[in-house]
Amino acid sequence: MKTRDTHGLALVAAVMALALGSGGCAASHGPHAEPSATAEQEKIDPWEGGNRKVFSFNEAIDIHAIEPVARGWNKIMPAQVQESLTNFYSNLRYPVVFLNDLFQGKPGAAALETGRFLVNTTLGFGGFFDPATTWGLPRHEQDFGLTLGHWGLDSGRYLMIPLLGPSSVRDLTGEIVDIPFDVVSIVASWYITLPARAVQVINTRSAFLDIVDENRRAAFDYYVFLRDAYLHHRESELTEGGAPARSGAAEELYYPDTEKDSP
Repeated sequence: MKTRDTHGLALVAAVMALALGSGGCAASHGPHAEPSATAEQEKIDPWEGGNRKVFSFNEAIDIHAIEPVARGWNKIMPAQVQESLTNFYSNLRYPVVFLNDLFQGKPGAAALETGRFLVNTTLGFGGFFDPATTWGLPRHEQDFGLTLGHWGLDSGRYLMIPLLGPSSVRDLTGEIVDIPFDVVSIVASWYITLPARAVQVINTRSAFLDIVDENRRAAFDYYVFLRDAYLHHRESELTEGGAPARSGAAEELYYPDTEKDSP
């Protein structure tokens, strides 16, 4: 079973919004929803009208652009290469994870992340391989949105952001703060950064072709499905304190029990 890294880079968040799937978070909202459910929905998503318009835009981009390219990617790119790319992008996320571990008062986790980075950068040939996990240094996820939650800040209103997908006031703030620590943007010019982002998006999206199709058909309201799953996972991630990502895949980020597609 392959792994896919998906956390921390803006364009990959677009894929997360469009390429997620699970059977455990099916939407139950609709014309006959319970009043309490409707009230809660209005509390967490008061900008639903605008969010739905952005969601429709994101869906159109995925269906007509990202998904077709991802299908071609799966046909020409060996699984081992895709996994190596996943490992490489995950390794580049080290500064964000390390600093947010420190911000949350977790020096032990920061030290383990440093060890993981050093092992994979050297023995993993620049991060394309992941011997650190085999040696007991598993990956874990952190970002400044989680740090703000750790400090007691509520997630705030739900947001659906063009091309970036599901977020919240707190998480969007966190993404902005994390930008200066994005290695690719720091060390590379735009003509390198943009292709690198594009490869990451397609490599991520290619993992969830069948899963997304199934959930688009099965969900009563796909917008609500993704919103509730996103918010539920972020709360779980905060409660677990940046727990190790069991496979590092996008569905592990939002839907911890989902199996991945194989190309």
